[in-house]
Amino acid sequence: MRRLLKADFKRFLTDKLFMIGCFVGLGLVFITPLLLQSLESLMGAIEEGVEITDLINARTFYFEAFSPMSDFGIVLAIFLAIIINRDFSYGTIRNKIINGHKRRNIYLSLFIVTFTIMAGLMLAYAFTTLGIGTLLTNYFRAYNIGKEILLIFLSVIFAAFFFVTITAILVFFSLAFKNVGVSIVLYLVMGFVFSIIYTVATVGNAALESVDANTAIEYIFNFLTYINPFAQLQLLGNILELKLYEVVFIIFSQLAVIAIFLFGGIATFNKRNLK
Repeated sequence: MRRLLKADFKRFLTDKLFMIGCFVGLGLVFITPLLLQSLESLMGAIEEGVEITDLINARTFYFEAFSPMSDFGIVLAIFLAIIINRDFSYGTIRNKIINGHKRRNIYLSLFIVTFTIMAGLMLAYAFTTLGIGTLLTNYFRAYNIGKEILLIFLSVIFAAFFFVTITAILVFFSLAFKNVGVSIVLYLVMGFVFSIIYTVATVGNAALESVDANTAIEYIFNFLTYINPFAQLQLLGNILELKLYEVVFIIFSQLAVIAIFLFGGIATFNKRNLK
């Protein structure tokens, strides 16, 4: 297993797509805050006293950066899926099996390496975005410093856990199909569908709160949000507002999703014809 991990880490980190992904992330981390800063200036020129940073600031940049369906999240997932799938096109997986490695270990090695790279790059992207956004918009202008530091600390822990879920889904699709295009499309379609469900649930809850309605529909919307693997990273900014039972439900629901895709992926991979 150690040899597999070492070989996979080396292959991923030396791949040109990995390098390109890092440069794309570096570009996006500067472009997004600067575009919003320009938008603020434009709005200020149109209507005196309007400041978009009252709504969109470093805090927004930071928590939005964790989303797997953000600009960098999508780019990174596509590049990682391509790199994983190259194991088939280059015959690397067949060679690993010929050398005596178990299919389960091959799958787990790719899963661990993909998770490490995804979590590492997404966290680096989020913190770089936070730094640049703070310089442009003053993060702590409207928030309690102590509370925000605790929130940032907790967000890192929960983000790392939620990235396990996203990685399990991405690796499952990448190794379940020989066509990398199909793998990427299925992952993105799933992400967009669940993002739409999250948006509908959020808007629905807001509408119910506006009329002070407490119905079964509200619990359905919350249920759809808490089991949604692509929504958890969007909830990071509200961690401190969640009740204990909600946090417990979110954790166990995501463990169930991880188990389904991880063990289902291993079972599928064990039966797959690699010719």
